[in-house]
Amino acid sequence: MNYASMEHQKSEMIFGLDTIRALAIFLVLVGHSFQHSSLPLWLKQIGSFGSVGVELFFVLSGFLIGGILLSLIEKNKFKTFSDLLSFWKRRWMRTIPLYVIVLLAFLRFDYHGSHPLTFHPEYWLFLQNFAWPIPDDFFTLSWSLAVEEHFYLWFPTLFLMLFIFVSKKSAFYTTALIFLSTAIIYRMSLPSMDWDAFNFNSRMVVLSRLDAIMFGVLMVYIQRYHKLLWAKLYALFPLWSIFVLALLAWYYNGVPGITSPFIQIFGMTIQALLLSLLLPWFANIKLQPRTIVQKGVVWTSRLSYSLYLGHILVIGFVNTVLNFTGMYDTIYGQAYYLYPLYFIGFYSLAVITYYAIERPFLDLRDGKLSKVNIIRLLPFLVVIFGLVFFA
Repeated sequence: MNYASMEHQKSEMIFGLDTIRALAIFLVLVGHSFQHSSLPLWLKQIGSFGSVGVELFFVLSGFLIGGILLSLIEKNKFKTFSDLLSFWKRRWMRTIPLYVIVLLAFLRFDYHGSHPLTFHPEYWLFLQNFAWPIPDDFFTLSWSLAVEEHFYLWFPTLFLMLFIFVSKKSAFYTTALIFLSTAIIYRMSLPSMDWDAFNFNSRMVVLSRLDAIMFGVLMVYIQRYHKLLWAKLYALFPLWSIFVLALLAWYYNGVPGITSPFIQIFGMTIQALLLSLLLPWFANIKLQPRTIVQKGVVWTSRLSYSLYLGHILVIGFVNTVLNFTGMYDTIYGQAYYLYPLYFIGFYSLAVITYYAIERPFLDLRDGKLSKVNIIRLLPFLVVIFGLVFFA
């Protein structure tokens, strides 16, 4: 998911990174869609790979935001607390407005019914799953956003504190070690669990997942300062691909050995490491999108944040409409009718939220939104007002 204008520019120039992002969101959309309708068992197993989409988002986010931080450091623009505040401001203007809208929408239109604004107040501070399981009955999708927000809050803070006393290299490696070890130590503190408990108590907990994003940051550090190693990793892409596919096929089809302490402690770290090793190959795919498929990849990448946050609302809306119109029994069980409805809804809502919410705030953050065009922010304010007072 994109977090700053530098990242937008980089993504637009590097088609391979757009491909990763588009693949990640596609896996998530398919995975959640396949939880509905009637499907053969083998297709449902394919749908379980949707979780890989979130893992790809993690390593890609670390790679891109790490590149932004390293660029700021090289330009001597990341030395003070003021610089840190500027970084957070740009980050939050990218993510918070749409998150607030979607959180309000879940409060008003959750399938369990409408909730007051004070329902689960921890969601407003991304504390819904910091060191404990996220509530399994409300906006569960937000667990990954909490992981990312805390990483981008604490990683630059710790690095800057260390950078005051030691060299850039020492500060970076020390920060990386702290983040990697924190995740592993947290998992070591947990008892052995079955898959469902592991999913909520480990896979979807902030302190347990900080290493995934950190591997993306490590990869961009290698790209910039260890070019020979980067070239070797690029050359080994086919081998890493085989490792990744073999691991994920094993991990998401029956999950044998999931109760093993080794798997529960180190399994997700190994997964994140292998996924991050795909980055050198994708980061070298640089081309101008020309075909419809290539342009579709770029378009999906651009809409990925809106697609991610809004698609569960779309699924609920479509199912509700089908039930209200008496077509639920006819269409819900027919995947070839249901899924096109879902995907039309996914992209329709994403286009609306991207242009009405994401894009105006990005322009405002980048100084591109003049006072004359401030009216572009009115849809955001109207939606906020409506969700708070009338929904």
